[in-house]
Amino acid sequence: MPPHPNTLLREISLKISQSVNLQTLFDTACAEIRAFNQVDRVAIFRFEPDSGCKQGTFVAESRLEPYGSVIAKQVADHCFGDTCESRYFQGQYWCFDDIYSHNLATCHIDILAQFQVRANLVIPLMWSGGLWGLLCLHQCSGARHWQAHEIDLTLQLAIQLEIAIQKSTLLAQLQAELDERKQAEKTIQVQIERERLLRASIQRISQSLHLQEIFDTACTEVRQFIRADRVAIFKFDPASNYDDGQFVAESVLAEFDSVLAKRVHDHSFGESYAELYFQGQYCALEDIYKPEVSRCHIDILEQFQIRANLVIPLILKEKLWGLLCIHQCSAPRYWEAEEVNLTQQLASQLAIAIQQADFYQQLQTDLVIRKKAEQRLQQQAHQDRLLASITQRVRSSLKLDEILTATVQEVRQVFEADRVLVYRVFPNGTGATIAESSLPGWPTILDRVFPEEVFPPETRDEYAQGKIGLVNDRADEAAQVKFPCLVEFLTELQVKAKLVIPIIQQQTLWGLLIAHQCGRPRRWQSWEVALLQKLPTNSRSPFSKPTWSSNYTSSLPNGSKLNSSSPNAISNWRFPIWSWPEPPVSKMNFWPI
Repeated sequence: MPPHPNTLLREISLKISQSVNLQTLFDTACAEIRAFNQVDRVAIFRFEPDSGCKQGTFVAESRLEPYGSVIAKQVADHCFGDTCESRYFQGQYWCFDDIYSHNLATCHIDILAQFQVRANLVIPLMWSGGLWGLLCLHQCSGARHWQAHEIDLTLQLAIQLEIAIQKSTLLAQLQAELDERKQAEKTIQVQIERERLLRASIQRISQSLHLQEIFDTACTEVRQFIRADRVAIFKFDPASNYDDGQFVAESVLAEFDSVLAKRVHDHSFGESYAELYFQGQYCALEDIYKPEVSRCHIDILEQFQIRANLVIPLILKEKLWGLLCIHQCSAPRYWEAEEVNLTQQLASQLAIAIQQADFYQQLQTDLVIRKKAEQRLQQQAHQDRLLASITQRVRSSLKLDEILTATVQEVRQVFEADRVLVYRVFPNGTGATIAESSLPGWPTILDRVFPEEVFPPETRDEYAQGKIGLVNDRADEAAQVKFPCLVEFLTELQVKAKLVIPIIQQQTLWGLLIAHQCGRPRRWQSWEVALLQKLPTNSRSPFSKPTWSSNYTSSLPNGSKLNSSSPNAISNWRFPIWSWPEPPVSKMNFWPI
């Protein structure tokens, strides 16, 4: 016994209503209604929005073989909206036992015939106060008389289908809204995280005032932030009109080559692109092999393994300083608007950091220049003070020993040397230390008489020509090889560095003014040499008075005659005294004291 119609209606309605997915709902409804009515095809037709019910598509079907499928087939019936829409809108249905016996319009028959329809039952599906679509029952094998109970039950099933469509559509809309909200929340979270990373990156970039450190930090931060294969900073050569430059910093994955210090020449860049970048425009290239990219440009990018790149200008002091280059080497890449925006912000902060570092370095340079100027002024003040002091003593005293003692004391204090002495050279080639100022702890060599052997004629000739003697470090390898005897002599005197200035009077070598550094090596400065060169030269020079020389000789211990037999003399020494590694100074012009 077949089930009661009401029971069958409930069963079919339940199966239809159990589906939430809209397409599953359509497929289930078509299958159940076709099985119930035993027809060749059941299909659901949906009108295109805003088409005036003149165009639509079949979205679902259930059919018997061998009848063709109507799925996704579009139907355009320009007279439907004018003749049938109002009737369907009022809830009426169409029922044709045979399409060829109801005086249908030829255009309508042609549409039905292309779908093999011979008899059909069409019931409207309403949604939100309008005609949503049609439930179509097709008999393809031949004409068919539709029974009243079939029509009645199908109308009720159509109502259940409408309810199910409305419910499924609402659920789909709610789900879409939920998904949209989740996506919006995800986008907001991503944006928050990016902004956090942006602030952190900007902070790390701005923490340094050293240019290379700023460059390296910026490249690392941007590459990690944007997840690119390489980020590099390119600096233009200011004199090249933007056609030449080089990469000054980068952060790159291990599998790709470094571009550091590589120079780039693009003869068309300055003419074609520099002004655009200066105006703030950027280049976002998804794939270098796109048709609009020139061959010469591709050649440049290929040598750096670039497949896609994002290039942001770095503008400093109203000039295009360089470029922030983001390279994707492994594959093409679509650059998102948000990525471009955040990278532009990083580039702006990088430009500010570079400008601040430049300003800081300029201040440091100015400070160094100022310090050097202050040092020169201080050195000049020391020179003036020393010269004035010695000149005053010369003017106020006629005693050579007082003048010489004051001179070596003043020089040692100004130079902060360990020992300063005046060495008198006598015509017979011997000599003696006739004045000395020495720090405690270092042996004195005052009144020591040195034989002729320690001061050979060629050495005297060098000093007589105005050449200086200079040793920065007696332990210097070149000194040990070239002047081993001198190194041994300096070691005995506990001298590690020395500066010797000849004292020349009437074109004759009178003596030597010598500064010793005993505790450490010392690089003698040019101003120190210049100062010592001035000291023995004055219009009232005491060194030109022969009576002082003879008086001083007679005052040596035991009336020494300054020869090698003196108990204080040093024998077996013979070595040059002039300078190394500095080149000899040419003959100098002395001012009379």
